[in-house]
Amino acid sequence: MWKLTILLILNICGLVSVCTGESVTKYQSCSNLDIPQFVNFDLNEFAGTWYELSRYPRATQNGQCNHVEYGTPGRNGEMSVVNRQVVNERWTSISGTATADNTGQITVTLTVDGQEKVSTLQVLTFNEHYAVLFSCRDLETGGNQLESWKMSRTPSLESRYEIEMNEFLRNNLLLDQIKYEPTTQSCLHYPEFNPLMVNMNQPLPTCNISGVKDFNLTAYSGTWFEIKRYPNSEQNGQCNRAVYELLPGGDVSVLYSEVVDERLVTISGRAVANKYGPGSLQVDLNVNNGIQRSNYHVLAVDYDDYALLCSCIDTQNGYMQVRSWMLSRKETPSEAANIAISEVISITNELDQGSYIVTSQDPVDCFYYPDFDQPPYIELPGNCDHNIRGVANFNAIAYSGPWLEVARYPNSEQNGQCNRAVYGPLPGGAISVLHSEVVDEEWQAISGEAVAHRDGTGELQVTLNVNNGTVLNDYYVLATDYNEYALVYSCTDNSDIRNKRVGSWKLSRTGTLRPTAETVMDEIIKKTHGLHQKYYQTTSQSPDDCFYYPDFDQPPDYIELPGPCSTAIKGVSNFKMAAFAGPWLEVARYPLPTQTGQCNRAEYAVMTTRAGMSVINSQIVDKRLFTIAGQAILTSVDKVGQLRVTLNGSNNENWQFNSYILATDYFNYALVYSCTNVDNGNRRRVGSWKLSRTGILTPQDNAAINEVITKTQGLTNKYYQITDQSDEACFYYPDITPNDSIIIPGQCDETISGFAPFDINQFQGTWYQIKRYDPVTTSCVGTRLTQDSDNINLMSYEVVDGQFSIKHRRGRINSTDNIGQFSLFMPVGGSEETTEIIIYILTTDYTSYALAYSCKNEDNFRRRIRAWQLSRGRTMSPAGETAIADLIEQRQELHQSYFRTVEQNDLYCPEPSAAFLVKSTTIVIFVCIVVNFII
Repeated sequence: MWKLTILLILNICGLVSVCTGESVTKYQSCSNLDIPQFVNFDLNEFAGTWYELSRYPRATQNGQCNHVEYGTPGRNGEMSVVNRQVVNERWTSISGTATADNTGQITVTLTVDGQEKVSTLQVLTFNEHYAVLFSCRDLETGGNQLESWKMSRTPSLESRYEIEMNEFLRNNLLLDQIKYEPTTQSCLHYPEFNPLMVNMNQPLPTCNISGVKDFNLTAYSGTWFEIKRYPNSEQNGQCNRAVYELLPGGDVSVLYSEVVDERLVTISGRAVANKYGPGSLQVDLNVNNGIQRSNYHVLAVDYDDYALLCSCIDTQNGYMQVRSWMLSRKETPSEAANIAISEVISITNELDQGSYIVTSQDPVDCFYYPDFDQPPYIELPGNCDHNIRGVANFNAIAYSGPWLEVARYPNSEQNGQCNRAVYGPLPGGAISVLHSEVVDEEWQAISGEAVAHRDGTGELQVTLNVNNGTVLNDYYVLATDYNEYALVYSCTDNSDIRNKRVGSWKLSRTGTLRPTAETVMDEIIKKTHGLHQKYYQTTSQSPDDCFYYPDFDQPPDYIELPGPCSTAIKGVSNFKMAAFAGPWLEVARYPLPTQTGQCNRAEYAVMTTRAGMSVINSQIVDKRLFTIAGQAILTSVDKVGQLRVTLNGSNNENWQFNSYILATDYFNYALVYSCTNVDNGNRRRVGSWKLSRTGILTPQDNAAINEVITKTQGLTNKYYQITDQSDEACFYYPDITPNDSIIIPGQCDETISGFAPFDINQFQGTWYQIKRYDPVTTSCVGTRLTQDSDNINLMSYEVVDGQFSIKHRRGRINSTDNIGQFSLFMPVGGSEETTEIIIYILTTDYTSYALAYSCKNEDNFRRRIRAWQLSRGRTMSPAGETAIADLIEQRQELHQSYFRTVEQNDLYCPEPSAAFLVKSTTIVIFVCIVVNFII
C-alpha cells in the first residue's frame, strides 16, 4: 500500500507517468539516471534463447509468447537477433543483429519495414537461469521512456530463481516491480516447427494435402536452391540444395546438401513420383546405414523457376507435423515466383507464411571446407579474402634465418619431406629466399627474393626462380614470434571457376612446436577464412626423411651425408669367417683419401687366437705397392657380418672403424659398408666397397649387390668409383732380394714377339752372360750354340766354387716365321714326361749383343720373368748397352734394377777346350733356353 501511495504522489508531482498498458516515463534525461553496469559481460554466454516473463508496458510489444533468440557471435563479435511474439494467433518476428561491450550494453539493429532501427539495451544482471534487461530513450518532448524485461532461459522460472530476481529488483532504485506486466508463454498459434508440432485446444483436421496434377518428373529433375523452409531439426545449415537426376526406369536419384559450420553435409537416395497421388514424391534416403522414407507433395511448380514442397504427418493427440520448402532454380527467386508461391500458401490451411525462415544462398554462407582424398592442392569455393593481412610491424631482419616446416596444406609443387626455408637480408631491403625439400632421397631447392609490403605488415611478395623463369607469389605471415614459430598463408583466385587455391605452412625454428605456439596458431587458423586444421599435413623432419644424396661438383675426399649413421643396418646373418677368408679384389669403392690408387685388394686370414681375421690391404699408387695390415674382429654375438677393423698405420697410429659385410656368397662377390658419425651426429661419413674374387662381377653378382644397395640408406651407385684391376693398373716393381726369382704382377704378354727377321746362322756361336734376372751364384757363365737342322746344340759352362763345369744341352727352333722364338722341351723331374717352354730373342746385332727373355705365369695375378743380357765378349759393348737399355725402357717386364751382374774376367775365366768338349757327356734339355744359358 505504501508503494502505491508513493506512485500516486510521484504521478501527481509530474515525476512519473504510468497507467496500465502505457509506457513508463520519467521527466528527466536518461543521462541523469544512475544505470548500473554488468561487469565482465560475456556475449557468448548470453547468446541463446530467452523467454520473456514480464515487461514494462511497451507499445511495440502487444503480443504474448515473446522470446528472443541471440545467435552465436561471429569473428567480428556480431550475432543475429530474432524477436518473436504471437499476435492474433500468428507468430510475428523482427530480425537483426547485435553487438555488446564488456559492461553489458547491447546495441541492437533491427530491420523494421525495410528500415534499420538501432536501440540500446543494458543487461542489469543475468546468470544461467534468468536475466533483467533495461532500456531508456530520451523523448523529444522532454523526459524519457523506460523499458525493462524479466527474461528466463525456460518458458517458466523456478520460484527460487524468481525470488532471487525480485530481490535484485528491490535493491535497484531504478526499477519498480509494480510496473512489470506478466507475459504468458502459452499461446494459441500457428507454431514454429522444430520439429513442427502443434498442440491445439481442439484437434486439427487430418492432413489433407495434394500435389499438382500432371506432375512431370523429367522436367522437375535438375538442381533446386532452397529459398525458405519451415524450421527443421534435421536441417541446421544454410546453402541447402537438392539435385535430382533421372534414372533408367523413371525413378530419380536424389542428393540433398547443406552447409553447417563450414562443413558440407550430404544425403543421397532415390525418389518415385506420383505413387501416393498426383504431385507426390516418395523419397528413400540413405541415413545411418539404413533407409529413411519420406513423402513429399509438390504444391506448386513451373519447372523453370520455382517449386513449393510440403510434408505433413498426423501424430498422436491431435498433433500434426508439417514441413515445407520454397525452392528456386536460381540462388535468388524471381518476384513472380514469390507471388505464385505466396498465393498457394495462402489457400493451404496447413501452411503459414510467417513460419518460414530464410535459407541463405550467399557465397559466404555456402562456403565449406571439402573433404579431399590425397588432393594435389586445396581448392575452395569462392574468392580469396583480400581483407586478410599479415602481422603488424613485421620485422624482416628478425624473421631471417632458417625455418623448418612442421605442417603444410597439400601442394603439388611440394612432394617431399624435410621442407625448409632460409631467409636472409639483402642490400636495399630485399630478402633472399631458399626453399628446399627432400624427395626420394634427393635434395631439391628453389631460390628467389622477397620484398616486404610497404604497409609494414607481414605480407611478402616472393619471386622464385623456376624452370629458367620466375614465379611471383604473395605470402602472408599471419603469426610469428620470430624465435619459435610462424604461420604463413597464401591464396590465388581462379576466376574461371570462381574458386581459390589456398596454401598454408606451419613453421618452426627447431622442427617442433610447443603447446603455447600451437595454441596461437590454432586461434589464427580459426579466424582466417580458408584455413582449417584438417587440411594440414604433417611434414617430417626426422633424420630418415631428411636424408638425401648430395651431388658433388668435384670428387670428394669422403662421402659425407646428412644425419647420423643408421642403427638399423646389419651385416649378413650367420657370417662364415672361414669361407670369407682369402683374397678379395676391389671392383668399386666410395671415395676415401687413404685410397687414391688402383688395384686395391684385401687378404683375410682366420686368426687362431680370437674370433676374427688378420687383414692386409694393398693398393698401387704411381706403380708402387702400398700395404697396411691389421685385424678384423667379430663384434656381433648373433653371428652377423659385423667387424671391428683396426689398421696399423705408421708412427704407431692406428685407425679403427666398424665394417659390415652386407652381402656375399663367399665365392664370387661381397659388399662391405662402413659409417662414422661426424659433426656431433648431424652428419655421417660413409665408406663402401664392392669386392670380387676375380676382379670382375657378373650380372648376377651385380644384381645381388644392387638389391642390398637399394635397401641400405647411405648407399647409392652414383658414388661408387670404379677400381681398375687391369694388369696395367696393378703393375708395380716389387722389392726383390738378390737371391729371389723375379716375380712381378700381371700375366705373361701373349702378344710378345722375338727379333725379326731372325737368322739362326748368324746367331749361333759363343755368348757370354753379362747380366741376368735370375740369382747369380757362379761366374764366367757362357753358352756355345750350334745349329743341327731344326735343332740346336747348346754347351753351357761356368765356374762353380772354383771348378770349371761344362754341360751339353739340346733344343729346337719352334719358330717358322723367323721371329727369334725357341720352343724347348725339358724332362719333368722323376718322370719321362717333358714340359714346353718358350724363349724369345728380343734384340740382337749378331756380332756383339743380344737380349733373351722368358715368362711363366705363377698364378692368376703374378708371373715369373727371366732375362739375360748377352755379349760376344766378356764385356758388353757400348752399342750393346745402348740398344738393350732402349728395349728395357719399352718393356714393362724389364727393369734395370732387377738385372744382376755375372762376373766375367778375361784373365781367370777359362774357355772350354776340345778335350773338355769330348770328355763332357752330360746332356740336359732344360725347361727353357734361359736355364741353358744360366747353367
